[in-house]
Amino acid sequence: MTTSPTAPALSGFATGRISLLFDAVPDPMIVTNVSGVILRVSKSAGRLLGHSATSLEGVPLADLIPEDMRAEYARHRMDFLAGGEDTAPELETLFMTATGPVIPIDASVGRLQMDDETYLVLVMREVSDRVATQRRLERMVALDELIMSISSHLNTPNFDDIDDRIAQSIGELAAFCSADDAYLFTRQVSGSFRLHSRRAVSDQHRGVVTVGLDKLRWIREVIDGGTVVTVLTDEWGSDESASDRRLLAESGVASAIIIPLRASGRTVGFCGIESTEATRAAWPAEDVSGLVVLQDFLENALERKRIGSELRRANRMLQAVSECNDTLIRAHDEAELLRDVCRIVVETGDYALAWVGYALDDEEKSIVPQAHWGEDRGFLTGLKLSWEDGDNGRGPAGMAVRTRRPVSVQNTAADTFVRSHSRPAQHGFLSVVTVPVFFGDEVAGLLAVYDSDVGAFKSPEVQVLQRFADDLGFGIAALRTRARQVEAEAQLRDLLRSKDELIATIAHELRTPLTGVVGFAQLLRDDEGALKPEARSEMIRLVAEQGMDLTNIVDDLLVAAKAEAGTLEVASVRVDLRAQAAQVLEAWGTGITGDVEFSGVAAYTVGDPARVRQILRNLVSNALRYGGDKMFVRVGAEGDGVYVTVEDDGAGVAPDEHETIFEPYRRAHNAPGMTASMGLGLSISRDLARLMGGDLTYCRDAGRSVFRFAMPATTSASL
Repeated sequence: MTTSPTAPALSGFATGRISLLFDAVPDPMIVTNVSGVILRVSKSAGRLLGHSATSLEGVPLADLIPEDMRAEYARHRMDFLAGGEDTAPELETLFMTATGPVIPIDASVGRLQMDDETYLVLVMREVSDRVATQRRLERMVALDELIMSISSHLNTPNFDDIDDRIAQSIGELAAFCSADDAYLFTRQVSGSFRLHSRRAVSDQHRGVVTVGLDKLRWIREVIDGGTVVTVLTDEWGSDESASDRRLLAESGVASAIIIPLRASGRTVGFCGIESTEATRAAWPAEDVSGLVVLQDFLENALERKRIGSELRRANRMLQAVSECNDTLIRAHDEAELLRDVCRIVVETGDYALAWVGYALDDEEKSIVPQAHWGEDRGFLTGLKLSWEDGDNGRGPAGMAVRTRRPVSVQNTAADTFVRSHSRPAQHGFLSVVTVPVFFGDEVAGLLAVYDSDVGAFKSPEVQVLQRFADDLGFGIAALRTRARQVEAEAQLRDLLRSKDELIATIAHELRTPLTGVVGFAQLLRDDEGALKPEARSEMIRLVAEQGMDLTNIVDDLLVAAKAEAGTLEVASVRVDLRAQAAQVLEAWGTGITGDVEFSGVAAYTVGDPARVRQILRNLVSNALRYGGDKMFVRVGAEGDGVYVTVEDDGAGVAPDEHETIFEPYRRAHNAPGMTASMGLGLSISRDLARLMGGDLTYCRDAGRSVFRFAMPATTSASL
């Protein structure tokens, strides 16, 4: 503060009644010259400003005004001096006191002419209460505007940018409160809180965001109870909050307000503001009450965000179901269907990984993944799953198969069994749901879906995924039914074709011996002694052989008919397989048996001799018809059984026909120069063998076709 050396004296005010009158006026008064230099200060003005009345004389009035307001005061003085004598404008400004605080002053400025001099008289009124009230009103208006602004941000039907709108609201809150940090945390399924939005003045500011709510136990307990927390860190004390205040103070926080956000009776998040100003004793009560009003908007926004998120995911899942149904309709291959379903779940449902596995009924009760989609990050490699009723089947996959219900794990890192066995959290999969896949009433497998977030699977999503799995099971069953139908239709076509061929073959097979029988019979009938005895005997032998062929054909047809009707019966007597084989070979005649190598010893079993011979006759006939130049018939015993093998060095049967040659009306190929067979011999031979407790099989061994007729051995001499 400086004193003007040329300040003129105000002699008229120094003595006499005018001086007494000047000091007697209750309102503080200051007189200056036109240059703004103080000439006289009333006692009340001195008391107001904390100075003695005489100490301010000669001091420029501008020195009592804050520097940032001096230019405005100078303009006001010049405007006033340029106006008329009746001009008495008001001056609203701030004055600095001797003790330091600044006070608001509302001054009435007047012009005084005395001794040919012009003076300015300021009648001063302190308006601290009025200014404080005005500021509170302005603050309330600003708070109302903030509330309206945040309300307009958050009360929007559009869920897509709700996170950005929340962040914008936090920014406006920080600006309104002149806070160094403002933030909003949301609670996760695991119970921990995650930072959602933050507006900090400086990256160096730490506070709750850096210290972490897990260390601020008192604050967490209070907000979990739904109570607003106000913290002044300079009030350390020794109560339960002392540790939290100390931690915040060490991080640079002077004061903070933390507001819990509630939904359905529980704290789902919290909003906080912090200040580093040590001079701030506390947040204004109006700010606190206003923030509590904002609490409702933020709570509503978080709830609407949750609902919107669930709706979006549910809509994605419904879209996935629709795409899946379209895929099921177009599907022609099971493996491709499984892969497409996994792809739809991941891409449309916005999940990290999906796989479909089948539950096997093996010794380990294994669950084997069949198809997957998504980045498995090595998770599926070497994964061993089981649905057994034991420790290995306690995982979500095994439980879904065994309990026939969906199983979800919302935090795989916290689940003891999942963490120690399949370890999905190590691969970035923090939540999983498994839903059973049904084929009819049986659980055939499961659909497993993984996500990188904790708590990703809410109840509506699980229900949609179960529907998804049900549709998948139906689609797989339909594909398999369709495949069986196609196969059955092909078999039916083959059967009808075989039956047509059978009719032609039977006619041919019957006509061949009948032609011989009829021809020889006519020759014998018309013979009038012209035939020699040798020729006559040969004709009779041929008629008998051809008649036996007819009998064998009829026997095969009858056996086939009885087997199909389920009325075929066999006798049970002691039978020597070697003797029966020798009898069959002898019946073919020396011209054929000369190409047969027959070996073996007596081998006894229990069966029907006639049916045994029928089996062996069919095998020998088959070898002669389809085999090579050499036939081998061997009789032997092995373990508890006996057997006859009929081998030939022919081309044999294709590997995929080793079993189909035993089906009725099936034939592999016909040997050149041989008439076609009916395709019944091998079928009825196997039926007869199994009916007697044995079996008939085919294999290719060392370049030979080998038919093995096996029967249980018996040592009993009689039955």
